[in-house]
Amino acid sequence: MDCIQSLWRVLNGNTAIREEESILSELRNNRKRTLSGVLFFKCPSAESKVKLENNKTIKGIKLEFVKKASVLLNLDEMQCLEIFQMYLAVEYKDTPSSFNDALQNVISQQNLLIKLLHFYFSERLSCLNCLCYVLSHYKNEEHPLFTGLKKEINEMNESDAIRNSILDQIKAILVPDYFHISAEDENMLSGYPIKSMFSSQLRKEVIALLQTLLIYNYHFPHTSQSYLQQCQLLLGQLLSNPCVMISGLSVMLAFDGLGMEHIFEHFDKDKEALDKHYLASDKIVFDKVNALYSNLSSSSTNAPLLIAWAVLRYALASTPKDQSHSRYLGQQGLKGGGVGSLLSFLQSPALHSCSVALQLSRITVYKVLATTLTIFHEDTLGDANTLAQVISEVLKEELLSLEFWDACAEKGVGVVLSSAASTFPHSYLPLTSICYSLASNSASCDRLVQFASSLSLFTSEIPKSVFNSSVVATDVDWLYTNPASFALTPGAEFVAKANSQCNLLGTTDNTALVQWLYDYSLFSYLDNELLYLSKWSGTTVDQHFCWRLSRSIEILKIVYKLAKHYPDVLQVLQQTVELVTVIMTKLRTDTQTHAQFTAVGLKLMSVIPYQKGWSALHKINFLPRSDPSLVVWEGLYTEILNLYERPNTTFPVTISLLKLLKRTCNDKAFVENIQWLTEGVLVLLYVLRDVFCGIQKWRFENALVKLKMCKSILIVIARVTKIYNE
Repeated sequence: MDCIQSLWRVLNGNTAIREEESILSELRNNRKRTLSGVLFFKCPSAESKVKLENNKTIKGIKLEFVKKASVLLNLDEMQCLEIFQMYLAVEYKDTPSSFNDALQNVISQQNLLIKLLHFYFSERLSCLNCLCYVLSHYKNEEHPLFTGLKKEINEMNESDAIRNSILDQIKAILVPDYFHISAEDENMLSGYPIKSMFSSQLRKEVIALLQTLLIYNYHFPHTSQSYLQQCQLLLGQLLSNPCVMISGLSVMLAFDGLGMEHIFEHFDKDKEALDKHYLASDKIVFDKVNALYSNLSSSSTNAPLLIAWAVLRYALASTPKDQSHSRYLGQQGLKGGGVGSLLSFLQSPALHSCSVALQLSRITVYKVLATTLTIFHEDTLGDANTLAQVISEVLKEELLSLEFWDACAEKGVGVVLSSAASTFPHSYLPLTSICYSLASNSASCDRLVQFASSLSLFTSEIPKSVFNSSVVATDVDWLYTNPASFALTPGAEFVAKANSQCNLLGTTDNTALVQWLYDYSLFSYLDNELLYLSKWSGTTVDQHFCWRLSRSIEILKIVYKLAKHYPDVLQVLQQTVELVTVIMTKLRTDTQTHAQFTAVGLKLMSVIPYQKGWSALHKINFLPRSDPSLVVWEGLYTEILNLYERPNTTFPVTISLLKLLKRTCNDKAFVENIQWLTEGVLVLLYVLRDVFCGIQKWRFENALVKLKMCKSILIVIARVTKIYNE
């Protein structure tokens, strides 16, 4: 048995470069292990125990150690011997004599058992990771191993062997007490969290298998029987698993087999083609799957599945009774919270660690949402704000942002964008979150700018007394008009002309929610908000100011992404940049919202012409500067770093400043001019001496932020050094 971890490291790029034929040869040699996965490893048996005792390559205290390890790992004795020998060859770094000495000591022997346990766990996961990698890349024609990987999958996957193996592995490890932990094992390793180590390993293996199955199903579509077999496994133990990744991936796999794209394509167009849906054409299987879905409880995890199955049933319904049952299932899904549980799954760090599974999950959810919103109203999917957040997560996939515009923003998922625009700015997060995700490439940005420049509804909450005195009713219910001009936002030049129309959406004891028919653009609205904020005196901070500042931050994030991917938009942002710099000088340096505004303002500076950006920052005294002694440093940035970022262990402004430095250092002409020599060098000196040298002593809310900052600083140093060396 070869060490499969070495193959995984080669495939993953974490080792020295190897010849292609050498890699493919190793992959072929490990085909059985790759296909069998965790089933390759067997349980202890009397026959293997006899073989181990008769084995002449091991004896004495080493033999006893292997026997103990076999019991602990619940692993076949001969396989345990091979794992032990691989560990000594690959991982153990000391001398043979020191190993023998360690076996004589109880504590050292415990440490060796734990290390061997981790090595065994890595072997098991490497089997799963290798298969997942091959499936992820075997259709990628740009991959250097494309031909070999494709051949490997074709030879491995006879009679749907890969899907069957994955399902068998999941069934096997879901058996209670799969890793049998006896009282003797706990005593042997007293002081180690042995149970949590085994449960963590099982969780990792289930997640890896589900991710692999999701990728496999994308390349090899279901038959009705295979989907039934999968549902019988998924809709039982896995959905109720407390791990977000396991329950979330189970939902994705159930979604993926529903064939929602077929419903989306043929609903209300071609009934005959609709009835050819692969599940509908096999009534026996359809009834069994229907029974599985109908027995689901209305929990938050099950809610998206109940809604999706209700949509499928409704689309394929042939009688009023079928439609009625579909509505009942949909109501149960709403009762469980709609699609809200998908948000925590799509945002989970574990999913983001597997880019292919993340991409397929987003595509799968998009298909379900697009089909559901084509047939039913958006209220079918639960809370509007949560739905908008789920859609914004999905649309972060670049391919989907293009498909969104091509499919027309007035149907399917586009209905939610139109609805979000109709409640803006009263409810601003739905619109800003979706727009932020759509600003991912130049083609999508072009369409987004057109959309954002032609908003036609303005929703705001005003005092009831002001509403009663400013508008009059018309002959149409809930439709009003204003005899005189009316300021839509306090303290800003955003005014509805006389005789404009508005709808009354609702009232409370003191306020009225009014939707005005008013043409404006998102950019003009942002400028009006920034103009109001720029007039702030800086002496007091009320709740209303912070609310408007937070709202401006969300829109500025969109503007930054637009300017990054679609530079033409900078033509309408000249006033925006000026107002941002004015506001940055007035904000306090020790509050979260103010630091966030400064951070996004810096990001915006990094995508406008460098001379303008540096001039603006120099004008407001933002950049670090010092007296000739270089002891006392001044500037807004140094205040923010010392008064907010370091005490709160978050560094949004520093990260944005480093991003600005990285982009600036790409311009050789600018780095060589006098402005950089007088200002940029000082900034670089401060970053090197006070930031880079201080990072090791600072506390960080997230260790990845520390790594990101160090990497950015090193990139800046390398670029500046390269320019001056040239």
